[in-house]
Amino acid sequence: MAHKNDVKYQRPIRVPLLALAESVSYELSAEARGYHFPQRGIGRIEKPVNKVELGGALFKDWVSYIATRLAKNRFEKNPLLFFGLLPNDQQWNDVVVAGGLYMTRSLQARRVRQAIADDAEPFKALFRDRVFRKHFKDGFEPMMKAQKYPRGFDADHPDIEWIKLKPRLFARS
Repeated sequence: MAHKNDVKYQRPIRVPLLALAESVSYELSAEARGYHFPQRGIGRIEKPVNKVELGGALFKDWVSYIATRLAKNRFEKNPLLFFGLLPNDQQWNDVVVAGGLYMTRSLQARRVRQAIADDAEPFKALFRDRVFRKHFKDGFEPMMKAQKYPRGFDADHPDIEWIKLKPRLFARS
């Protein structure tokens, strides 16, 4: 359904987002094997009808592009690459680039935590990488962290702070 506001957002918002999607797909598809880089349906700013019925504006005040690994099962989240323009978000400074696991289910979180507890060397190598450190100075985004150490893990584990993280997300604004 076309709206009179379509012209106001096509050139300044949707067209650059489509260009970003094409560029991300071209630049990262060789390195991010197994990821799906969607090219359709990008930049839809109209909210779903049920969200509008609950009260609120007809249009979103943000846009994003997400590339993710194809799902092996519908009950687990997959690693993702996130690019967003979030002008009214208090936490970010308008533009966000992020990647990792977000809002994992308990079984998946347990497996990731166990992998870190068993061998954190891949994570440590990532944090030693000069290019990675340049772009992600703070490491994991600490937006949600367990207050206590998770059940079954030693509170004195040298990597307990990583084990306590709920999402494993790297973000930069």
